[in-house]
Amino acid sequence: MNSKLEVKNIDSMVKKSHLVKRYAGFVFCVFLLAVTYNLFILPNALVFGGVSGLAILFKNVMDPSVFILLFNIRLLALCYLVLGKEATIGSIFGILLYPLFIKLTANIGDIIILKNTDVLLNVLFAAFITGFASGNIIKSGFSTRGSDIPAQIISKVFKRPLGSSYWFFDGVV
Repeated sequence: MNSKLEVKNIDSMVKKSHLVKRYAGFVFCVFLLAVTYNLFILPNALVFGGVSGLAILFKNVMDPSVFILLFNIRLLALCYLVLGKEATIGSIFGILLYPLFIKLTANIGDIIILKNTDVLLNVLFAAFITGFASGNIIKSGFSTRGSDIPAQIISKVFKRPLGSSYWFFDGVV
């Protein structure tokens, strides 16, 4: 009887440990995305698609972190209406954390001074780091991108593959 209880306790501790690692990795990767956004993407006005790309287009009108937050809140409401509660819950944490980290790292360029003015090199660094961080976020079952929601809606409504839906939405931006 005690051995079954001990196995359940060990199993519970392993699951909690895995959950803590997932969230810690997620938070680190969201932070990495925000730093990349403020070091490479925003200063070079690299409009790469999605809500973050739209924020660059409107950066003279509104702070990018505020734009991303407000736009994503609208997308969350749309997600709830079209995709349901479960899809919405899976997006909330990342969609709120990403603009917060963008705001907190807005002056990172004053601390980490990049003397490189080669836009192509900046694009390559931004693409590599963004791909690494985004891949790990998706692999751990989270999302930070507001453009995930329209892509999922396009995929569901028009019965298109999710990858094609991402390309379509990001391409429109």
